[in-house]
Amino acid sequence: MAFPLPSPLRLLSYLLLLLIATATTTSFAATIQHEVVRKPVPDFPTFREAPAFRNGNTCNNDSIHISMTLDSNYLRG
Repeated sequence: MAFPLPSPLRLLSYLLLLLIATATTTSFAATIQHEVVRKPVPDFPTFREAPAFRNGNTCNNDSIHISMTLDSNYLRG
């Protein structure tokens, strides 16, 4: 079965439609910009490991001292 050849006017309209469709999508894609949104972060100091704790010369081994922090952020958990 042979297909009839399209008329020049129909072929021209298909090409024009294709040209308009690609121009529209190209201009639409050019207006879309993707950017990473970064929240402002205050400058936190870098974490450093605490030095090893050693008892001073004035502390003897007979007493046990217990301390507890009263920091509200720590107590809230």
